Amino acid sequence: MASQEGTSQNQMVDDGIDHRLGTRSLDETLAGIPQCSSFYGMIQSSGLDYLLRRSGLHMLLAPTNTAMEKASHEDPEAFLNRHLFSGGMESFDLRRSQKVKSAGGDFFPVTNDDGNLRIAGANLIRTDIACTNGVIHLVDAPISS
Repeated sequence: MASQEGTSQNQMVDDGIDHRLGTRSLDETLAGIPQCSSFYGMIQSSGLDYLLRRSGLHMLLAPTNTAMEKASHEDPEAFLNRHLFSGGMESFDLRRSQKVKSAGGDFFPVTNDDGNLRIAGANLIRTDIACTNGVIHLVDAPISS
C-alpha cells in the first residue's frame, strides 16, 4: 500500500514507560527523586501511590525532604490532594496563571516575581520534570490552605 510509508506494524504499548522519551509515570519518577523521598514515603505508606499512576495529565508539586519537615501531621490523602492538580501545567503555563485548583478543590494563588514562581507561598525550585501522565515541580515548602 503506497500511502502507508512510515507506518509501523509493531504498535505495542508499555504502561508507564515511554522508551522513546525515557519518561515514566508520576509515581515512578517521584520514587527516583532522592530530594523528595519523605514525600514519596508518606504517599507509598498510605497506599496513595495509585493516584500518581492514573491516566490523564496531572501536575504534582512535590515538597523536598526539608519542606516535609515543616509539614503538619495530617491526613495523607488531604495533604496529597493539595499538591496534586489536574492538567500537566509546565512552568510556561504557570507563569500565565493567577491561580490553580488542586485535586482537593482548593484554589491557590500563583505569583511570578522576577521569574521566581510561587504557589501559595511555596517556591518552585526545580520545574518541568516530564512524566508520561504529567509533570512534577519541586517546592521548598508544603502547600497549605
